[in-house]
Amino acid sequence: LRYRSNNAFRCPAVVRVDEPSLMAVLVLLASRVGFELEFADELPAIREAQEGMRKFAEAEGRIEPRPGLLEVPGVTEPAVASAFRAAASFYRKAPWMDLEGELPVEIRTELADGGSCVAIVMGRAGECEGLALYDSWEKLEEFIDAVNEGHAAAIATTACLTVHYVPLERLPPDDHRNALLHQWSAASQWAYPFFFRMDPGRQMRRPLSRELELLEAALRAKALGDDDGSRLRG
Repeated sequence: LRYRSNNAFRCPAVVRVDEPSLMAVLVLLASRVGFELEFADELPAIREAQEGMRKFAEAEGRIEPRPGLLEVPGVTEPAVASAFRAAASFYRKAPWMDLEGELPVEIRTELADGGSCVAIVMGRAGECEGLALYDSWEKLEEFIDAVNEGHAAAIATTACLTVHYVPLERLPPDDHRNALLHQWSAASQWAYPFFFRMDPGRQMRRPLSRELELLEAALRAKALGDDDGSRLRG
């Protein structure tokens, strides 16, 4: 960014972009707001700043690195685009508004370890809308028992695949960039899906290829009202 010296509103004079597809996305905004777009082969200052912030945060123990979905081995752009479409349909359906929306449902599928998992819709209380897939009924029961003991205990025992919704700017940086670049679907700018796996001890990672496929299938089944999971049975 290069700002105008007399710009009280801090609107940039020039925005440099290193991706042709992002140029196309920003053209309309540039003409509306009144700044220039420039294409650059590289933006080394941005890369250095991002790497410096990442290393600082890791050294301080403040965050763990969260790679983009396309950084996960075996995960492809078409697979992510399809998962985003499923998440958008699920959000528009808003199953958490159903009185029975948060009742757990067993899903039997070869995509799940052990041949099944337990799905539960989140968001009935108006917070953190999404979908969680627990490895088994036992794991869900352990989580519920921990919730009754207190929030910290619940976090310590959580083990599930999850998608919840965040504003675009709260996606991990690589997902944010790729969502714009590939124009991945979202129900709104405030409802982009964040896919992850949570293990006991608050260990968070991005889903593997098969896990992302399982989350997508569960989202589609719930969006279609397939509460018995029959469309997922292998």
